[in-house]
Amino acid sequence: MVTTYQINTNDLDFNLINLIKSNFPNQELVIDVYPTESIDFEINEITNQNIIDRIKDINANKNILSPKINLV
Repeated sequence: MVTTYQINTNDLDFNLINLIKSNFPNQELVIDVYPTESIDFEINEITNQNIIDRIKDINANKNILSPKINLV
């Protein structure tokens, strides 16, 4: 599950922390913080390492899976 919170810094308090803890009990989290004016919702940068590794594999022509197609 991925959850995005948008909040003004004047409203930050322990309620947000408690909400996050209740939604993600006993889990490791990654928390990114951006001011809203700097967010480009057209994501130009891929940060998921699995996706980055897959793109590198494709560019290097390795670990490419092709389905077997029977033309009858």
